[in-house]
Amino acid sequence: MNAPAPDDEEEVGGPVLTPPVSAGPITASSLGGVPFLAVTGPVSHFSGNRLVHFVMSALNEAGLTIEPPQ
Repeated sequence: MNAPAPDDEEEVGGPVLTPPVSAGPITASSLGGVPFLAVTGPVSHFSGNRLVHFVMSALNEAGLTIEPPQ
């Protein structure tokens, strides 16, 4: 069998990795809809509400939606 040429366009299945996006000290990305979060700076001086805002903003920028914590 012949393998397709490397420059042939063909759909590749599998999960999609989104590019990382940042909101404050939080960076978010996703792989197949599963969120990955990274804390990239100090957060001890932020309130819980402020951190929730950063997390929700980063997830939204990455194309993910979740219910905000109560």
